[in-house]
Amino acid sequence: MTLALVLCGWQDRVVVEAAVAIQNLSMLSGNEAPIVQAGAIRGLVPLLSSEDPAVQDAATGALANLSSFSDHDARIVQAGALPALANLVLSPHVVSFRLIHQVGRH
Repeated sequence: MTLALVLCGWQDRVVVEAAVAIQNLSMLSGNEAPIVQAGAIRGLVPLLSSEDPAVQDAATGALANLSSFSDHDARIVQAGALPALANLVLSPHVVSFRLIHQVGRH
């Protein structure tokens, strides 16, 4: 089972760990393409709407890293991240403004 699949429907703690693992792996050049191909963006974007700030933070961190490479920021936007990011801006929780900046270019 891939980390991208773990993002869908598991307990919050497991989802956070998977998103953090994706965040860490995506920091290394060359890892981002296989991560995106495995479906991580589709799994991470819905987590931006989680009510759990730890889940939101893990998802924003992973997406921020992925948005730094190639056309992945466009893929994040196409996956529907902008409405969720807009809600996070209004949220009292800390969010990754790096991700908002990256995808805000579109």
